[in-house]
Amino acid sequence: AQDKTACIHGHFLPFKYRYLTPEAQFVTWMRDPVTRLRSHYDFWRREYDPATAGRVHRQMMTQDWSFERFALGPELRNIYARFLWRFPLHEFAFVGVFEHLETDTADFVARFLDPRWASSPQTAAKMPEKMRSGAVVASEPEWLAAKIYRWHSVDAALYQQACTLRMQRIASTPVTACP
Repeated sequence: AQDKTACIHGHFLPFKYRYLTPEAQFVTWMRDPVTRLRSHYDFWRREYDPATAGRVHRQMMTQDWSFERFALGPELRNIYARFLWRFPLHEFAFVGVFEHLETDTADFVARFLDPRWASSPQTAAKMPEKMRSGAVVASEPEWLAAKIYRWHSVDAALYQQACTLRMQRIASTPVTACP
């Protein structure tokens, strides 16, 4: 039987699907490690259900971890590197950068999807205002951000690589003349 997989989306290990879907193009989005951790922490605080939460989520909530404890603990250290295990960023067909969400989404749509999808009212309505209007920037104290970047140095390097790949993608995009 021929694989008819059109899209695999979400939080998953891309290496797992590399050989199962050899024709697939892989896409990922990266976010600054400090803002990613803050978003993850705030999400877990907001969306806690003890019946379905994983071990680390339950531990965070029952022990009432501060953001600093969450961000500098061993449990989530370099999580991008864990997810991208054995799948280098340069092997992705597209690497979006969250801090450039609006322009990278438009570029992604132009490259991979029907452009009418991006301009539909339903699509715009599904994207939260804070995401449509630009990136959410962490407002952590500089001393804490510096500690986080050092502790998550592998993820920080991956993020810098994603930004470099983004710049290369933008530089290689042909410019078309206005009609």
